[in-house]
Amino acid sequence: MADYMKRVVSGAAFLFVFNVFGAGFSYLLRFLMTSNLTPTDYALFWSCFSLISLLMIFSDFGLMHSQIYHVSKFRAEKKYPELRSAIATGFAMQLVLGVIFASIVILFSGQIASSYLSQYPNYELSVFLIRVLALGAFMNVFLNVLVSVFQGMQRMRTTAIFEFTRLFLWFSLTGVFLYFGFSTASPAFGFLAGYILMTFIYAVPAMKLIPKGKFQVDPKIARQLYTYGLPVMVSLAIGYIINYTDTIMLNVFRMTPASIGFYQTAQPTATLLWFFSGALITVLFPMIAEMNAKDKTAISQGLNLIYRYIWLAVVPAALITFSFSAEILGIIFGPAYAAGSNVLKILSIGAIMFSVTQINGAVLNGLGKPDGYRDVVFRGAIINVILNMMLIPVFGIEGAALSTLFCYSVILVGSFYELRKSVKPKIPVKSWLKTLLAGSVALGALYLAKGLAYPSVYLKIIAGFAVFGAVYGILALLMGLITIEEILDLAKKAVSK
Repeated sequence: MADYMKRVVSGAAFLFVFNVFGAGFSYLLRFLMTSNLTPTDYALFWSCFSLISLLMIFSDFGLMHSQIYHVSKFRAEKKYPELRSAIATGFAMQLVLGVIFASIVILFSGQIASSYLSQYPNYELSVFLIRVLALGAFMNVFLNVLVSVFQGMQRMRTTAIFEFTRLFLWFSLTGVFLYFGFSTASPAFGFLAGYILMTFIYAVPAMKLIPKGKFQVDPKIARQLYTYGLPVMVSLAIGYIINYTDTIMLNVFRMTPASIGFYQTAQPTATLLWFFSGALITVLFPMIAEMNAKDKTAISQGLNLIYRYIWLAVVPAALITFSFSAEILGIIFGPAYAAGSNVLKILSIGAIMFSVTQINGAVLNGLGKPDGYRDVVFRGAIINVILNMMLIPVFGIEGAALSTLFCYSVILVGSFYELRKSVKPKIPVKSWLKTLLAGSVALGALYLAKGLAYPSVYLKIIAGFAVFGAVYGILALLMGLITIEEILDLAKKAVSK
């Protein structure tokens, strides 16, 4: 168990750091766009991107996650011929699906633009963006296979650098295209060109990790990949529907492009709070598959610690984001985008629940039981759509955020119900309540500090962070939420290889 925890902490720490760096470039990309594009063009691009991202799930068919699971499983069992077949077969299946997907989207791009993006005045630009992004979606096939190799072989540091490189290239290339006057098409060109470069950069390192031998497309392996991948695809599709339904439904109800733009700055900001759990699930997913094949008894023990630590990290981050929502959006995107502050407040609370849900989903998938998680997410998505239809006409973008918050709550409860059928994790309710109490007291101290006069908004934020951090840290130690010895032990594990 100690070895597994060391690998989890070390891998998650490295992933978290590079995820933060990557998020920096993701935000620089959005800042670059808001500085060079009109709010209408900004909203148009992200509306196109949201739709293509949702449709990309079906071109993947859950095969990337299926490959990660099977590569990790075959590696633990030392079945190297099957491992190579899983990679080759998965690549062939995704390639065919990618060609079909891109062709259909490009062929019907005009109809998509006229029906889904009718509120945007530039029809030709909408069609063009959809077609370029569809080509990028096809290139994503190659990136999926590379990720499955790195993650399945548990090269977490390479996985972290991989995602960082993707975001860095997207930002850099978008800047180049903007410089040469490509305007709204620049982020689409940057997206496509970045994916092409990523394939060339990482293909050789990935091939070196695969045990030497013959690659074969195996029908038996194909059935295994499909059987596992189908419920994963449905779960991912529903998850993306939940994340992108808000934007899609805002378009359906003909909300103004400006309000959609406000939502599309607040929603991604809230997802930054997922970085804690995102780093963990990237490590956990293939490791749970390995533990399930070797030592299943260690899973429940490890989950108890992970639940405690993830709550301890996410709660303060979410409460600080809640308090400074307007300031964060105003500084990063400009004063006009502070109009999305209520959305960010709502979704920052939702991020606390969704972080734990992500952990549960990764464990269920790693145990080879994606069907249960699929059903839970499906129920949440249905509720999200219904609530969007009810709340958006009344409350606008805040209604979309409220529906997502309630959806996250439903999925959290359902994921625990499904997980208890397999590993029966102990939920640290007492620790969670203490964490909420410490966070609430620290939040009160933060609001008192915010009430003072400051010469600049930056000093107000720094003072608020300092006050919150000091109060929360002291209370966490006094209430026994964590000890100095635990902190030192985690730091030691984080820096070890």
